[in-house]
Amino acid sequence: MKKSIMLLSVLGIILFLSACSENSKEVKESKLPEQVKADITAPEEVALNEATILEVRVTQGKEAVDNADEVKFEVWKGHNKDESKMFKGEHVKEGTYKIKTSFSEDGIYYVQTHVTARDMHVMPIRHILAGDVSEEELNALEESLDHDHDEDGHQH
Repeated sequence: MKKSIMLLSVLGIILFLSACSENSKEVKESKLPEQVKADITAPEEVALNEATILEVRVTQGKEAVDNADEVKFEVWKGHNKDESKMFKGEHVKEGTYKIKTSFSEDGIYYVQTHVTARDMHVMPIRHILAGDVSEEELNALEESLDHDHDEDGHQH
């Protein structure tokens, strides 16, 4: 009789603890914040030495993020990321941050934003064609986009 009561008590405790565990998982999962998103707006093609506005719109769900901790634009030509230039984004309105820059040489440039907001960091990337771009460069760009990453910076 004592063994039966003891066994039922242990089973009851196990069931109680597992139910609490499930509830805490549900609470934790439901409280995860939505991912911060950064959408770069830039022209696909630009003329050389012409002032160009680059923007990124930062959102979380449907809400514009006007208080990002940091918004930087990293710009480099071709495969020379180690020679990139970093620009601090200026908040203009409704989650939009911008810089003004220009491109001095023909070629394919990459723009990657580094956005830190609400304890998250996102780094989307886009390309811009400046001046005259050779057919060879365009083919290399297409190949790298197909194999390396997409325009949102996701690795494949």
